[in-house]
Amino acid sequence: MADSILMEFGSGRPGPPTALMTREVRWFHDGPLPPSVRDWFTTHNHETEQRVDYYDLASARNGIGKKRRGSTSLDIKFRVDVFPSTSLAPGIFGQVEDWMKISEPLGQSPNFELTEPFPVGKSLITRRIRLWDDDSGCEAELAEIAAAGMRAWSLCFETFGAHEKGEDALAAGVQLVMETPPPNGVVFDQEASLSYPDWIARLALQPT
Repeated sequence: MADSILMEFGSGRPGPPTALMTREVRWFHDGPLPPSVRDWFTTHNHETEQRVDYYDLASARNGIGKKRRGSTSLDIKFRVDVFPSTSLAPGIFGQVEDWMKISEPLGQSPNFELTEPFPVGKSLITRRIRLWDDDSGCEAELAEIAAAGMRAWSLCFETFGAHEKGEDALAAGVQLVMETPPPNGVVFDQEASLSYPDWIARLALQPT
C-alpha cells in the first residue's frame, strides 16, 4: 500500500518525496459551530483560513486520507497505528492515531487522481503550539465544516516536528488548550473521535 501511494508523487524527480509522521486526535460534532466553543478556543493567538478540500471518497472508504488541499497542494495520509480510548485530560477521551503524511504542490504529481471527488468546505481556526527549540510541538485546529449539504464542526490536535516527541507533544498540546475547560455541555469523548477519512466515509452513507 505504501509503495503504491508513493508512486503517485514525484514523477521526474530523483527519489521518493519526504514522508512526515504525525500523531493526532480529532472529534466531530453535528451542526454549526457553537459561538461559545469559538470564543473558548480563540482566547489565545490564532490564525484563520477558509478553503475547500476535495477528498477521494474511494480512498476514504479504505481509511486513507487522499485530497486536493484547497488550491495549494496534493496530500495523502495513511494510518500507521491506532490507540483507542486514550485519556488525554480530565473528562477528555479520544482515538489517538499515527499517520504518515505526504504532500506536494499542485501540478508536481501528474499521476495523482481523485477517483470520487468529495468537496468539504472548511472555516479553520488554528493555534500552533511550539514546545521545543527544534520546532516540534502540537497544532490545535477548530474547524467549521460544510459537506454533503450538512454542517458540522471538528476539533483536532496534530503534532509536528520530531515524531519521537509525538506522545509528549500531543499530551502537552491538549493540556494547554484544555486548561480552560470547554463550555458546559460540550463533550470530547471516544464516540465522537474519528479521522477525516472515517467521518467522510460515514457521511457519504447517510441518506440525502
